[in-house]
Amino acid sequence: MGRKEDIYAAALNLFARNGFRATTTAAVAREAGVAEGLIFHHFQSKSGILMAILNEVADDFLGQAEKAIEKSVSGLDAIESIVRLHFRFHEKRLLEFTVLMQELPWEMNRSGSPAAEAMRRRLSGLLSRMSECIEEGVRDGSIRADLDPEDTALVIHSLVTGLIRTIREIPGLKVNPGIEDQTFTFLRAALLPGRHGDNANRPGP
Repeated sequence: MGRKEDIYAAALNLFARNGFRATTTAAVAREAGVAEGLIFHHFQSKSGILMAILNEVADDFLGQAEKAIEKSVSGLDAIESIVRLHFRFHEKRLLEFTVLMQELPWEMNRSGSPAAEAMRRRLSGLLSRMSECIEEGVRDGSIRADLDPEDTALVIHSLVTGLIRTIREIPGLKVNPGIEDQTFTFLRAALLPGRHGDNANRPGP
């Protein structure tokens, strides 16, 4: 790795272990084996490293989500692909998510936070793309027609990320190995047409 990647990796480990605010740039420099000034050269500030972590994770996830959507055969299949990607991605980028889950709630409440604004933009983009998948599902008949696409996208995202966060943050919690499949079984039952108010409230012939 280059020096910039060394700094990124060192900061990521220290932020995950000790917390962002408790970690100094001097500690990052020692961990990375570089001069402290090199951190400011590559990232401008300690917050710049946090932004780099957020950008790396968000861009990687959105890129993989787009590829999964392109391979999907229906709107429902696209939503399932995004849901399953959440589980795989959190496992793959566990350190990054540990840091972001610790720091983003604080950043979201800090006025003018660049990290908060970046997160809002990325999340809005993902939710918009999920809404489009739900609309496509309505058109192709794989998703019931009485759902509001934007609200449904937000509900699905919140359910999945909330579940993953609960699993990650509560040590010793009993979790079924099939929780990923069970999650989508639950969502599929809620999204499939013909079982809910989309048909039940329509007048008969």
